[in-house]
Amino acid sequence: MRKTFTINLSTNAITSEVLAVAALNNIMDNNIGDKISILTPDQKPALVRQTQASLGNILLHLLPHVASCNLNDQLPTDGSEHLFNIEVYLNPDATSNDIITLRHSIEHTIALDTLCVCYMEHDKAMSDRYQALAMEALNDICRLIDNTSGSKSVRVMNWI
Repeated sequence: MRKTFTINLSTNAITSEVLAVAALNNIMDNNIGDKISILTPDQKPALVRQTQASLGNILLHLLPHVASCNLNDQLPTDGSEHLFNIEVYLNPDATSNDIITLRHSIEHTIALDTLCVCYMEHDKAMSDRYQALAMEALNDICRLIDNTSGSKSVRVMNWI
């Protein structure tokens, strides 16, 4: 028997992670020179919109585990917080730590997928690295769901 649990995903948390990872990569890459413009907070409205698209892409691969979701088209344009709500099927014994881990993992995967899209036309190698990391993160999400869904769960793989 599975039970639904609600996970609230924060666009502020996701876009903050996107900006942080992009900044860290720019700092650590000694060979970039002037070829990459760093993502900045003033680009947040576009990043929020892309996080919605990335979440939709990820949810398509998690459908057997998703009871419902809220992908509201009325995203804020003023930088205010927005939450995406997902109800996932898990074992009734799933703990709050399981839910927190799942939330962070989904937010992280959305951030990686968003970065993949951001770099797609600008730096194919960087985009491919983010895509590989996003796929790995999605596989981790699937393992977590499998471990908290009971024996009747469906294994989801190969999302891109």
